[in-house]
Amino acid sequence: MESKIYDPLRRCFVKRSPEEMVRQGVLLSMEDLGFPKSLVGVEKSLKELMPEAPEALPDRRVDIVCFSAGYFKPLLIVECKAYPTFLREALLQVMGYNHFLQAAFIAVATPGEIVMGWYDPLEKGYRFIERLLSYKELMEAAYG
Repeated sequence: MESKIYDPLRRCFVKRSPEEMVRQGVLLSMEDLGFPKSLVGVEKSLKELMPEAPEALPDRRVDIVCFSAGYFKPLLIVECKAYPTFLREALLQVMGYNHFLQAAFIAVATPGEIVMGWYDPLEKGYRFIERLLSYKELMEAAYG
């Protein structure tokens, strides 16, 4: 019998997998860091997030997306991976998603690790830190 765990955000049971355990850990951390549940989505397709997109979107899903209160813009997108060896590939993947979504921040989570980043226009590249900032800190950094 397939093992399942309850996802309180999606309000349903989901398959218990190593990646799902990482995702649930990130969601718990986000709750502790003040991310409003009403602004967080799980496993949302790019097409679902951008129904009015002017260009064809790849058929891909974002693991976690958090929106900015009052702006209806993605604040943070998170890619979850079951194994730390996929960190580089996951960073490229989430940067690819961000090409379309234009979130202020991106992150990759693996078991026991999270790397969060943002695009620095002066450096013309992403800067990364090894922790997730609070919702309040991200909102202040993005919108002042």
